[in-house]
Amino acid sequence: MIFNCCKVWMVLLACATCLCAYANKPVWLNQLPTAHNKTYVYKVTIGEAKTYDEAYSQSLARAILETSWKISGVTVRVNDDLGQIEHNITQSLETISKEVRLHINKVCEYSERPSGSMRIRVYILWQVPIDGYTTPNFDNYICE
Repeated sequence: MIFNCCKVWMVLLACATCLCAYANKPVWLNQLPTAHNKTYVYKVTIGEAKTYDEAYSQSLARAILETSWKISGVTVRVNDDLGQIEHNITQSLETISKEVRLHINKVCEYSERPSGSMRIRVYILWQVPIDGYTTPNFDNYICE
């Protein structure tokens, strides 16, 4: 009987710990906000490294790269050669660079160190344009 009570308490404690960890994370990590107009969308990028600065840089680089891919019209598949992807993006962006400006707007940020890890993970919520020809009309977003 005592053993069963200990099991129940351990399960309850584990559930409470999970709920607390989940409750501390911002809503936008699980559900992206809806844009207020059709000139932009929301996107989350993640960087993970030993230091905050490195993780932040990774997340920023991903936002720029993914937005560039989208604007360039280059489709990227998991098993594509990275050299070929870079060549295709560069060629496509050079073709349209006279008309395209890359607008991205950092909205919110959240960082965590997963338990048992020596690395830090940085999540950034961005507003990114729907294309490279329309100047986005970003709206204000208040982070929780």
